[in-house]
Amino acid sequence: MTQELCKIYGAAPRDLDVEEFLSLGQSRVGRALPLSLAVAGNGLKAFPGLGTVVGGLAHAVAYGLIFDALGRSLMLTLARHGELLPEIAAKEFEEGISEHLEAGVRRIAKMALDEKTD
Repeated sequence: MTQELCKIYGAAPRDLDVEEFLSLGQSRVGRALPLSLAVAGNGLKAFPGLGTVVGGLAHAVAYGLIFDALGRSLMLTLARHGELLPEIAAKEFEEGISEHLEAGVRRIAKMALDEKTD
């Protein structure tokens, strides 16, 4: 994903930069809400049947929100600076994660409501 976004923005990422960005992003994820969702999802999986399904769904949504927030922070950094700057992208991710997650949850809720009304 990182390399493709860099191509779109005309940036030439080095493999080291990509690895550093992913490492920095991963270290900051521990402070995010999705981690709680992932833990809750794993807890729900302990209940056979519906708990497993709901737990798996919560787990998948949590990780989807994390990667969405990472991608958005990377796009902002590329748009502003024209190159991959791992430290700045990771900082953008950390500072904007709550906003990105909130927007992601709203999008998912809207999709679910739209699906229900159809």
